[in-house]
Amino acid sequence: MTFDLEALARADGVRPARQARSEATLERLLDAAEELFAAQGVDGTSMAAVATAGRSSIGSLYTRFPDKTALVRAVQLRVVRRLFGAVADGLSVGDPPAAQPAAELVAALVSTLARGILGQAGLLRAIIVSGVSDPVMRERIGLALDDATHRLADGLRACDDVAHPDPEVAADLIVRMVTGALQQLVVLDRPMDVDQLVAELTQAACAYLQRR
Repeated sequence: MTFDLEALARADGVRPARQARSEATLERLLDAAEELFAAQGVDGTSMAAVATAGRSSIGSLYTRFPDKTALVRAVQLRVVRRLFGAVADGLSVGDPPAAQPAAELVAALVSTLARGILGQAGLLRAIIVSGVSDPVMRERIGLALDDATHRLADGLRACDDVAHPDPEVAADLIVRMVTGALQQLVVLDRPMDVDQLVAELTQAACAYLQRR
């Protein structure tokens, strides 16, 4: 990732874990928050419920997260690290970028995003709904999407089977198309077979790349 997730968490007032025991407690609380947000939404989850599910005291929870907004943002950053870290790995093309078929590059992006997002649809639905009104969360998702776009564009520049004249514009459109389709499935709860979804989105993106 091209931005410092730990620094962003500190900016929200999240107290970093400095010892193994403290790290384990922090991870339990974040695990608990993810499960509760996925099951009953952010608004339906209290800080007390997170503390109880995380086998911690409410005081310990507030020591690490000054308020619920900081907790929600910490969960969001954790999801961003998981999802877009996997995207970065999938789009790794070396330095300098090694040429590969565009279809393989696009398929790596689509498959990673689709399986990562749909595999945690309930949690992402809660975060998306909550994040609509939080400009900080919206900005951070934008940074993650920009990172994925630039990585895809770098890969497309090395491809010799792309007809589109502007790889950056093409990459931006593909990331928007894929994430937009996945957001509809998640927010509106409109499921689709993930293998079929990956195949169809990949085919659509590859056809677009042949535009001159």
